[in-house]
Amino acid sequence: MLDCSPGTGGESLKTQRPMPIGIARLMGGPWSRLLTVAITVLAAVVLVQNLSLLRQINVLRLRAAATDLKLGRQVKRIVGLQAGGGLSRIVFPQSQPERMLVLAISAHCQSCKENHPRYKALAAKIRARGNWSVIWVSRSELESSLTYAAENGIPINELVADPLHETHQALGLEAVPHVIVLDKYGIVQGVWRGNQPWTEDRILAATYSK
Repeated sequence: MLDCSPGTGGESLKTQRPMPIGIARLMGGPWSRLLTVAITVLAAVVLVQNLSLLRQINVLRLRAAATDLKLGRQVKRIVGLQAGGGLSRIVFPQSQPERMLVLAISAHCQSCKENHPRYKALAAKIRARGNWSVIWVSRSELESSLTYAAENGIPINELVADPLHETHQALGLEAVPHVIVLDKYGIVQGVWRGNQPWTEDRILAATYSK
């Protein structure tokens, strides 16, 4: 039993202090709803920040794992998603074609969009040659990659979406765009990063020698 005698430190029910009117009002009515909304908004902001942090961590992890794409490096395969969601796998070595033009892009890359007219013209000329093939490897998710292809005249059968960056990591790419020439063994014969100048003749003649 609570000892409410003087000097014991207890407090009888009759002498308990009522809750301040201001606090009582805050706990009910419109203030309660505002407090709920504020907490919900704060939780959403924290969630967005956490997702952004996870994305940055993933980018840093990929950069740490990748190495610079160098002449003479051998690529064993190009893997990604194709239209319809199926898996596309190109394994080296190949009997045909003799050469492959790889255009590494992203649907959200401004430099890719600015350079696309040149890439598209180059791909058309390379495609016309009997001993070459063309592949566009997008590091964006499949839906965005397909939309980008449709808007920019990229043949769907030449597009591979690589949202997990498996192929980009295998190629050693930390950024896009890149223009890459592979031989039928998957050995890098030529590579042009970003806005590095190139010509069709240089790409056609690209040959790696030790």
